[in-house]
Amino acid sequence: MGPAFVVGHAFGNRVARMLATDRPDLVRAVALVAANIGKAPSPPRVRQAIRNSADPSLSDAERIEALQFAFFAPGNDPRGWLEGWHPEVLQAQRIAGDRTSREEDFAAGRVPILYLQPTTIRWRMSRTPRAYKERFAERVTIVVIERSSHAVIAEQPDAVSAALISYARELWPDGSGE
Repeated sequence: MGPAFVVGHAFGNRVARMLATDRPDLVRAVALVAANIGKAPSPPRVRQAIRNSADPSLSDAERIEALQFAFFAPGNDPRGWLEGWHPEVLQAQRIAGDRTSREEDFAAGRVPILYLQPTTIRWRMSRTPRAYKERFAERVTIVVIERSSHAVIAEQPDAVSAALISYARELWPDGSGE
């Protein structure tokens, strides 16, 4: 079995990039799904909305408002994300993210990168994906997923699946997967 096509969403994008950096022998390419690829941390209002999303002491209405702001594009329903939060995991991710330099994982090693870009996101400047592409040139492919935000996988699962499958077919045109 050869190197893998590693997909990272949310905090998983940093894990995918770090894996490609530390173990390039294991990674054929990475897909960064609605990833914060900027070097600056998320704005304070976004960080607070993320914390509020996972806070079971808040009312559903407050959490839905936070979910809508931080994760969902206008018109998409965030109620499906009210359950399944694990605040201790969120805390561990925050600590790991704060302790890992953005410079260290930024480039994803030297592998090809697919960036699935939502049309609405508050995590970064709108120019960041273009700047990432400019910096790493032919290594980066950007696919825009319409009517989506950070919750793109829940919002537009068919479009995300189609983009990932299409890219994988480009990586392995013979269909071998290796």
